Amino acid sequence: MGGTDTPDYSFDKVALSALQLSFSLGMTFVDTAALYGGGHSEELVGQAIAGKRDEIFVATKVAPENLAPDDLRQSLDGSLQRLRTDYVDLYQVHWSNPAVPLEETMGALEALVDEGKIRHIGVCNFSMAELKEAQAALRRTRLFSLQSEYNLFDRFAETALIPYCRDNGMVFLAYSPLDQGSICGDRQRRARLAEMAAKYECSEATLALAWLTAGDQVTAIPKAGKSHHVRENALAASIDITSDDYAEIDVLCQAAPVEIPVDDIRVVPPDNGARKVYSTLEEALQNEHGFVPSPATLAGQISGGEFLKPVRVRKSEGISRKTDAPYELLEGRIRYWAWVIAGEGEKPIPCLIRGGN
Repeated sequence: MGGTDTPDYSFDKVALSALQLSFSLGMTFVDTAALYGGGHSEELVGQAIAGKRDEIFVATKVAPENLAPDDLRQSLDGSLQRLRTDYVDLYQVHWSNPAVPLEETMGALEALVDEGKIRHIGVCNFSMAELKEAQAALRRTRLFSLQSEYNLFDRFAETALIPYCRDNGMVFLAYSPLDQGSICGDRQRRARLAEMAAKYECSEATLALAWLTAGDQVTAIPKAGKSHHVRENALAASIDITSDDYAEIDVLCQAAPVEIPVDDIRVVPPDNGARKVYSTLEEALQNEHGFVPSPATLAGQISGGEFLKPVRVRKSEGISRKTDAPYELLEGRIRYWAWVIAGEGEKPIPCLIRGGN
């Protein structure tokens, strides 16, 4: 149950119907967050699980500005009220916050486990260093899960995050597993994926989910608002990909990052204008929108040896006539400025280049 920061009540019936259908098809893991829709997403989940709470694994998240112990406890109480339950199965730190020591946050979470208000602790969007620090801060339990982006176009998580989860008995929760509908980056790859999917009598989206979750470590959490998408998602669990097809998809969907000079990338607002962006280095350094973590914080991680996942760009040709820059920034705007700050504008930025869709 993802969403924006503000509530949208126009799709309540559709969302509730999709949730109920998911439950009936055996998909009993539901992921939401206090931030989604200003808490309205949690309210919808609360309605959907009424009468079947013990059958559903409910995961939600605490926002980075609420990671201090007292704030965290208050945020959880709000989530429990909206979810209409007295416990959540998985409580996740949505993003890290350098202003609050991880040891304090993990200690508060363990106390809530002891009280029975949460059953498992997870983190989202953590770097490897943050992941290890969070695990080391826990005294009486272990991290249950890491949630991060993972799909056939962006496979950065395979380099270290998924192996770490495997080695430490953690679940890797893959958000945006269908790359917001793009599935694998460009038309050519998607066309071949569709050909292979026909063999399994399923859609390319279903085949992609089956590939991503073929091992025991990865659980995909795709969004679905339409009934046929819900059914496609559910079907993925029954698809048994042959070893040859698995290997072909592996090679087909290897999108290697390309280093692109800073001056060759133009920062543009999202098409729908829904997200706040920084257009200049000065704006990014000031961080007037209060992003947590900030571009400067992420730049410090890069300077300290951390490798953030690549940003995403597309070629400007045929899209924009207002710039000579050959690429436009699509996703990863905070990371982009972090790379700029860390490299003082002189070092190229690792990018994934999105093709036509």
